[in-house]
Amino acid sequence: MSIPDFISTLMFHFSCTALENVNYWEILMCIPDDENVVDWLAALQQSDFSLQVPTRPHGLHNEESVAMFIHTLDGCSNQKLQERFQHSRDTVSRHFHVVLEAMKLFTEVHYKPTRDQNNRHPYLRSRGKYVPSKHCIGALDGTHVEVVLPAHDAGTYYSRKGYPTQNILTVCDFDMCFIFISCGWEGSMHDSRIFNEIIENEHAPFPHPQEGKYYLVGAGYPNKKGYLAPYKGSWYHQAQFRDRGRPDNPRELFHEAHASLRSVVEITFGVWKSR
Repeated sequence: MSIPDFISTLMFHFSCTALENVNYWEILMCIPDDENVVDWLAALQQSDFSLQVPTRPHGLHNEESVAMFIHTLDGCSNQKLQERFQHSRDTVSRHFHVVLEAMKLFTEVHYKPTRDQNNRHPYLRSRGKYVPSKHCIGALDGTHVEVVLPAHDAGTYYSRKGYPTQNILTVCDFDMCFIFISCGWEGSMHDSRIFNEIIENEHAPFPHPQEGKYYLVGAGYPNKKGYLAPYKGSWYHQAQFRDRGRPDNPRELFHEAHASLRSVVEITFGVWKSR
């Protein structure tokens, strides 16, 4: 089964990967609703990504290791996994990291842009106001996700939300697929700093736009070649246009189209967080 078919038929949203460069942990989460996910993923990890088959008769089967891994990503604590799978704390932890190592290779192979940048996405032809954006290849934005940390580590993760979060930078295409995610950044860190850290790091697998192509970004990011931000000091959000009426100048007209297109990443965030 191909990755697109797998994702479309089962609620498998993300996998988990961690780059060898310790400054860039790319954590992706998967929440399946079908037992076939575990069997399929375990078989794939074993055949293609070096997940070891148990050598002892009483050793854990790969399906069980993958199941514990998925439940951990779904927020299940080690203690609950001990009770559910009847294994020790060390066994649960060890097998989580064994599967994680295999998932690094999995995501390097399968986690990539779904389209060639030179192919104009059909969505950009769907409405007249999108015609000027024919060279747009996606949207870049950040989001905060609550984290639980030891008290001595939590300080710098406190964000404007009033509790510890990790700041996550993502790039999304118009198929509502994340083509890049960088997680684990401190909640207090500004979006623009994270953006600069990533695009300037040659080890980060960031899908840089090709010549003449660009991503849409919010006002908190720099307006530079390859990254198109809105104007400062003008109406921007779609709700403002709904309340105020149609745009009445070129900047507002640009902002209406910009905000409408960039909303794809916010919608994708919503789908992800609702699972």
